[in-house]
Amino acid sequence: MTEPRATRPGRTLCWAVFQTVLASHAGAISVRSDDLTGIMFTSHHKTGTNLGLELESCFAGDTGMTRDLSTQARRCIETRTLADLNWDGTVPPNCDRVVHFVRTPREIVRSAYLYHRQQPPVEPWLAFPAVQILGEAVPNNPFLAGETYNQYLLRVPMTVGVYAEMKQQVGDNFQKLESSYNATKDDPRVRTVCLEDAWGDFEGMIRGLAFHLMLPYSGGIRSCSEQHDPGKHTFGTHTTHGTLTHSEMAQLRHTIASLDDEWFGGRFGKSPLSTMCGSKVTARRNQRDEWLDGLG
Repeated sequence: MTEPRATRPGRTLCWAVFQTVLASHAGAISVRSDDLTGIMFTSHHKTGTNLGLELESCFAGDTGMTRDLSTQARRCIETRTLADLNWDGTVPPNCDRVVHFVRTPREIVRSAYLYHRQQPPVEPWLAFPAVQILGEAVPNNPFLAGETYNQYLLRVPMTVGVYAEMKQQVGDNFQKLESSYNATKDDPRVRTVCLEDAWGDFEGMIRGLAFHLMLPYSGGIRSCSEQHDPGKHTFGTHTTHGTLTHSEMAQLRHTIASLDDEWFGGRFGKSPLSTMCGSKVTARRNQRDEWLDGLG
């Protein structure tokens, strides 16, 4: 299944999130000396784009609480693009430290499937024609005339909708996620962080980021970052609001695993990111999934 590059869900969603976060810090970015530590936070669709951009603002001194850090850190790239947010693993020449948010691949599918089915549609591209997004329907589940992608996911059985999501992920988002991790996992400039860490030990995660970025874990960083702690806050339109019971959520995860093994050769489950981040999913499974999804 192929779709026009301009309408691929991961890129469109990341762009919408990026514009929202950047607008909230309008006027805060300024040109800084090249002798400051160059930092960049990057991610992929549903792996922490919203969280990463907010934390980058904290550490780059773009907020009133962390203004003092503007004399120690600078953004590697002042004008961000979609390529920075769906990272290919290339570290810009002027970057000293990169934070790369990743996530268990099967959890990305689960999060994306639920997010994309919400009513009313939470992103403009979800109201695009399904044929424009998917290119072709899942076999034996044709599109209806004028049907949007959101409507298609709502109408078809869960197994069909999840399969459609996985077909999109494996050809673009998942491929970029895994290749960027493999390219940078041994690069000392890059710290790979599971989005699941935001639930397990948010403060510990922020401390680790400060150490990697060679910046102090200051009171300002604590105050700025804790605004994005999923254990304390919800996240508005970027949160997946649902009514799935624990048994229904377990069934969804089982469906994803079964489709992965049957149709995708287990690529999602065999990913090194599944090993790296998977145990953290199990550890927090009694938590509210939709809160963590809001950081994606």
